[in-house]
Amino acid sequence: MRFWAGPNHRDVWALALMGCNAATISSIQPGSEVDEPAAESSTSSNASARETFDANVQPLLEDQCVSCHGADRTGPPFLSGDMYTTIVGSSVIDFKAPGTSRILTKGEHTGPAWSSDHASTIRDWLDQEARERNAAGGDGQALTTERVPIEDGAVSFDLGSLGLRGTKLSFIAMRGESGLLMRDLEVIAGADGAKLVHPQIVVWRDSEPTPDAADRFSGIEVRVEALERGLVGSGMAQLADFPDGGALSFGFESVDAYAGSSGGDETDAPASGCSDLPSFQANARPALLTSCGACHGGTNQAATAAMDISSLADPANDGSEACNDVLARVNRASPNESVLLVNPDPGSNRVHPFKFLLPPQFTMFRDAVLRWINAEGQ
Repeated sequence: MRFWAGPNHRDVWALALMGCNAATISSIQPGSEVDEPAAESSTSSNASARETFDANVQPLLEDQCVSCHGADRTGPPFLSGDMYTTIVGSSVIDFKAPGTSRILTKGEHTGPAWSSDHASTIRDWLDQEARERNAAGGDGQALTTERVPIEDGAVSFDLGSLGLRGTKLSFIAMRGESGLLMRDLEVIAGADGAKLVHPQIVVWRDSEPTPDAADRFSGIEVRVEALERGLVGSGMAQLADFPDGGALSFGFESVDAYAGSSGGDETDAPASGCSDLPSFQANARPALLTSCGACHGGTNQAATAAMDISSLADPANDGSEACNDVLARVNRASPNESVLLVNPDPGSNRVHPFKFLLPPQFTMFRDAVLRWINAEGQ
């Protein structure tokens, strides 16, 4: 998941991420003397960023992360082989929005948290890489809205600065003891239409941005034809512990105009809704009702706003609305990393009100849901 805090921000991210060493944070500090690996000969535009990585970042990754994320380890091997080459090509780095890179923002995690200094060192390198890639015509564009202070009532974000003239993202804000409820969350397209991939909510406490830990729209691609409206996911989201005087911004993996089916360039684009309802009904529906229905079935407002399966209680309902809402919690590229599966996993450190008591119970739930997810991808 991806937002951009701006090219002039060097935010401190003390978030748990990407380290599997149970020991205390390394004593290596940015600026201290370390043994530099021999620099590779390179004529690329990223030479100076590579030198920064070798001198300042690689020692931190070797100390904190490689024990789990190197080759033949338990975690995703984004540090195997030549560490620089592997990590810059992996999904844990986002040069369009460096501050949202998973190397900084993964959240709950079996490894230790970065210290403030270490997080700042990594962020400085990411920003340097992004600047150099952008200058060379590579992946470096910032895809974020301005932050908007949130009060009760209508809230609107202008996407014109992202190249979508006349397009807005809007919702109705309702603040209460349980946090911020966002209703009627939708995109109102301008004359060029809009295609938004992976919307990301960012909460601002004073000047500190924090990405939505649930990353609830990770599987979403919103397509809206010119002068039309389209919901983002289910059109609702609940943000717990939203701060007094807080603000929001939205970031996106990509932003483009959208001409609709007549445009001729959408044939191979991934669908944004469910494509295999029979599999959802046969596999996911029973598992979701049994394990998730008590909270997400309509009795808990906050839980239902996060994922709404209330319609599944009606046997006559075809399940399409719930299927689309659940699909928004699915990481299609890595289904096992979907929040739908990570949250209730008893072996996960992700904070969630419900965890399966026994691993075999979770395995049955996961396998049922994966049968549907895999059918969606066929």
